[in-house]
Amino acid sequence: MNKVKLSKCSIESDVIKDFYLSNEYLTVKFEYSSIKGIFGSDNGKYIDWISFSDKFEEAVYYPNSITFDKKLSVILSTEPALAVSVKGQIKMKLKVLFEKQLRIPVVEKILSSIEKYEVHQNKNEIIIKGKSKRISIVVEGAKFNVRRSGDILAFDINPSDEAWILFYFGDKRPSASKIKESHGKYLEYLSNIFNSEDELINSLFVFSLHTAISNHKIGIENDFSVLYAGPSYALPARTYYRDSFWTSKALLPFKPSIVKDQIQVLSDGIDENGNAPSGIVFASKEEFELSRKFANLDPKVRQFQRRPQDWWSDHWDSPYFFVLLVYDYLRWTGDREILTEDILKKIRVILDKFEQDKWIFFKDEDVKDWSDNVVRSGFVTYDLSLYAGSLISASKIFESIDQNTSAKYIEGYKTIKRFMNDEIWKADHFADYINEKIGKIEDHINIDTVVTLLYDIPDNDETFIDTLKRYLFTKNNDEQRFGDWGILSVWPFYKYKEDLKFKSAFPYRYHNGSDWPYWDGIIAKILLSRSDPEWKYALLRSWEYSLSNKWYLPVEYYSPPFGRGGLLQAWSATPVWAIVSGGFGIEPDINGNFSYKTPPWGKSTLKFKLHSKDIEIN
Repeated sequence: MNKVKLSKCSIESDVIKDFYLSNEYLTVKFEYSSIKGIFGSDNGKYIDWISFSDKFEEAVYYPNSITFDKKLSVILSTEPALAVSVKGQIKMKLKVLFEKQLRIPVVEKILSSIEKYEVHQNKNEIIIKGKSKRISIVVEGAKFNVRRSGDILAFDINPSDEAWILFYFGDKRPSASKIKESHGKYLEYLSNIFNSEDELINSLFVFSLHTAISNHKIGIENDFSVLYAGPSYALPARTYYRDSFWTSKALLPFKPSIVKDQIQVLSDGIDENGNAPSGIVFASKEEFELSRKFANLDPKVRQFQRRPQDWWSDHWDSPYFFVLLVYDYLRWTGDREILTEDILKKIRVILDKFEQDKWIFFKDEDVKDWSDNVVRSGFVTYDLSLYAGSLISASKIFESIDQNTSAKYIEGYKTIKRFMNDEIWKADHFADYINEKIGKIEDHINIDTVVTLLYDIPDNDETFIDTLKRYLFTKNNDEQRFGDWGILSVWPFYKYKEDLKFKSAFPYRYHNGSDWPYWDGIIAKILLSRSDPEWKYALLRSWEYSLSNKWYLPVEYYSPPFGRGGLLQAWSATPVWAIVSGGFGIEPDINGNFSYKTPPWGKSTLKFKLHSKDIEIN
């Protein structure tokens, strides 16, 4: 089978190289038909690999399950348990590896600890137990024998009809039927939220919403409920301000309690001066102590990790994403209990920081915002726009609390808007950044300047949108060399090569030109809100390109010459937001008032939550 068969909740094709299953507790990495790691949310690796004797050619990929050649299925339920269904004889090998790793930032030092374990068998159950980890393997509906050679367990399984091999990671043993049932309900839940007559849009919605939900993690060792940025962000376990903000755009109409937990966690990362790191680390006392020792040995690490829980201290955009997330949460839930004295104080500290500078700040020469492989400084459109957006959002939060503060923030917003249109606007778009002190003006078109449109900043918004479409949409840009493959993040490429770091040093790569599907979703939302006919390209092109390359989960970024970044990238769920708030036009105000429209793709249904009420639109 060379052709991909697409339905709302499944993708059928040849066996592909990379796929993930992920729930609140576990992440399962696949390479072709072998498992290449089972990881706990914050306590490292349980199993290094699992291989099966059969060679499979075709597979059907679902959110959190795979079926190979109609003979073997792997299902990750909503619990810390994995089930393998087998029809016919099969051999299975696995390597146990109770490993925990900690990555030290900047120096990229990885510290590993291996936990010893014992193996016991009780009838049809194998128990593998270490100091803090435990795996139980249960074989149901088959005769089997197991042999151990060091860390490797080899199973010969002979089913009478259908056999189930259950892996559960804790004390509570689920049944195969319960795992199958819970997964079926999960697929039914994803399938019933949104429906249209366009199967490509349906599948994009389902796999994008699954991506957001599956990156909600509950600590096994540590007590937390947070959003990860993706499967690659558990070394150490951490959550980010900006990634979680964009991911929450997809979750708020459906899973607002996850966002409430996220706000509480992010609030703890804001210091007394209104600064916040890129992300927050969750680690044990021993790991924090190891990290502290490395920080004392290397001043670069101390600068990067000013506090033990910081993942890259003092990022410019992080505090503003916190304010914006609180406002979004209030709009969708009406839950004013989130506005504790502590959170209101932190919002004031964040926003009042530049009041004495007439609301305009001059960014240092650093890489401390989303574009963290590029040195940008001076008046940076992206960072100033987020500040303006958080000011106008906070003004609405404070309307019923302190009218003077509310009015002050409105004036701050107007000041930034006026400054940006007077000083940063260049003919038909905003410059990326301007630093006249060092003689650098990067006046190319940067996709991150679209945040100005979210907060009504451009005076010439239609001109700006036309410019974005003309140069960043690859189908319209004949100067770039690779045809129609998505949306460029910048055009032309960065001109100050000395300010480009790592992956962004190359044209078409990372911040220097790759397509970032999360930005595509943001642009799609903007175009759908304006009934712009180019909405379809922004919404669907990266998903079409991904499917053609057999990337069946939303990716971090990609470009033809350099391939892709990580799969199951949380913030790449923004197409869900585009469909709900752009397509249907649902953008509630702080009192829960909203209107809606018929989306441009035609007849559709949508179910969502608003201010604790279940709403259905036909």
